[in-house]
Amino acid sequence: MALPTLWSAQTPAQHGLVGTTLLLREFSLLANMLFFRPAGRRLPDGTLVEWGLEPEKLLPEPALAEALAQVGVPTHLLLAHAFMGTGLSRIMHRGVEHRHAHMGTADMWLRLRDVLRQTTGQRCYVHAYWPVVDMLSHVYGAQAEYISNEVKVQLRSLRDVLRMDDVRDGRTLVMVIADHGHADAHNLIGIGPASNGRTASLMETLRLTYGGDMRLAHLFLRSGCRKRAVEVLRDEFADALAWMDPAAAIGAGLYGPGPVHPEL
Repeated sequence: MALPTLWSAQTPAQHGLVGTTLLLREFSLLANMLFFRPAGRRLPDGTLVEWGLEPEKLLPEPALAEALAQVGVPTHLLLAHAFMGTGLSRIMHRGVEHRHAHMGTADMWLRLRDVLRQTTGQRCYVHAYWPVVDMLSHVYGAQAEYISNEVKVQLRSLRDVLRMDDVRDGRTLVMVIADHGHADAHNLIGIGPASNGRTASLMETLRLTYGGDMRLAHLFLRSGCRKRAVEVLRDEFADALAWMDPAAAIGAGLYGPGPVHPEL
């Protein structure tokens, strides 16, 4: 996941959060790290916290806000109300001094205006997160006109806020960043209990459904099935999939340089 990298200044190899679904040794299950619940289970968000997992202890090094606080720089976070206090937020936003929840488009940019007015001339870090471009891309595809319209609407709103005389102090750096991009997938491959054909051959080698995420899946193999899994990937999926051994991926720097998280 890219957001923990942005909020920790650590590579995925260092912080260990290399997918939205991870195999947690503590519970011997695949866990949805976005909502902190067992993957594929109809259990409430935050279930893993109730079971004893402490999100604040998952990152081995200080988070961005904690590091800034050590040098006297306060952090302001603008985040959708639904995301505030979730397990993932508790991983990334440790040490945030000022939290500002917003409910949607109507108040997002006015809330940002308010924060910028309050902090004009001050040394601080203000972070605002807007998830809708990502959400729309998942629904409509990466190239839909709805996406470009959403980007235009939000950039216009940002422009209007930054043009306001009472928020401009001439000493503020503005950065617009994304945690990932989108590309339409034209060869979807379903790997799961309902698999048939060539995917069924692969499922026979697995002891769990896949982890990681849909773009970079982690396959958890049954004992003694590695050779068969490699054969199936080579013979039946060569036109659609590339694969590599985890140790080789880490050694090649796929997840960035180390030191490597002990649970990676």
